[in-house]
Amino acid sequence: MSWILVIWSASMGACLILALMHLLVWCRDFRSLPNLVFPLIAFGIIAMGACEMILMRTDSPGTYLETIRLGHLLYGIVVAASLLFIHCLFHTGRRWLLALAIALRAAAVLANETTGPSLHFLSIESLDRISFLGEMVSVVGEGVENPWVRLGQLAAIAQTLYVADASLRLWRRGRELDRHRAFWIGGSMVALFLLAMAIAGMISAGTLRAPMLVSFPFFGMVLAISYNMSRDLQRTALLARELESSERRLALAGSAARLAFW
Repeated sequence: MSWILVIWSASMGACLILALMHLLVWCRDFRSLPNLVFPLIAFGIIAMGACEMILMRTDSPGTYLETIRLGHLLYGIVVAASLLFIHCLFHTGRRWLLALAIALRAAAVLANETTGPSLHFLSIESLDRISFLGEMVSVVGEGVENPWVRLGQLAAIAQTLYVADASLRLWRRGRELDRHRAFWIGGSMVALFLLAMAIAGMISAGTLRAPMLVSFPFFGMVLAISYNMSRDLQRTALLARELESSERRLALAGSAARLAFW
């Protein structure tokens, strides 16, 4: 079994487990919207990872183009879910900036479906094989860049600005929990949006000969989100135990007071 398949299987398996865990949490508390949106992010990343495995193994330029088109559609879903997650968890984002970011990403997805085989390429004449993690994988050899890819880059800038602005406003609240969320969740999301934009842009422009890997960096974001939210769950459980203990003490105090009266 190749190292690529091992890493992909482990990463996507962890994504699936985390998604199911947060879905179960939401089933117990329907008001916890971040726990509903998180599985959408995780399932989208799993599907993106499957597309990237196809890209690395195919020898057909046509299949490569079709898979890139599908991958960009999935990426649009992951981005929209990520922005909604930040909005529901932080409660500090500017709504007009959120609407702008989602509208631009939706326009990029529409351009992906209507302006050519994909948003990134108008055509791919050939594929090359390179060594990656000890295995030969397919990369774009010669291709024609789709000029509409600039719309996707503009959408990436808008979504990054929204997350950065919401994280900064959350950080300024000054509370330890808020700053932890702003740094780990907001910071990781900003860094990975920029990384994904750079990878896709350089591959489309022909300046980077590498597999189209976006899901693996996003897996790091999923881990950061899940770790932070697990701390929230632990804190909630601790508060629940403290409340239960306080209620028991109040009940004992009430019983003692009635006994003293008699």
